[in-house]
Amino acid sequence: MQALIEAPPGAATWNGPYLKQKVPLDPWGRPYIYRFPGEHGDYDLYTLGAGNTPGGTGENQTVSNW
Repeated sequence: MQALIEAPPGAATWNGPYLKQKVPLDPWGRPYIYRFPGEHGDYDLYTLGAGNTPGGTGENQTVSNW
């Protein structure tokens, strides 16, 4: 997600920054997890919840875009 703010190495066609501020952290103060290509779609964006482990329930539940 840092590539939204600064060009990654070798990105000749990068035309950002795409965000005007730092990439926000998840509600538990950790970076969101971004995968491209994704396992559940074109990309996966998620946080592992308060428990910081996959799955879970309540505040420990994974919160995702799928």
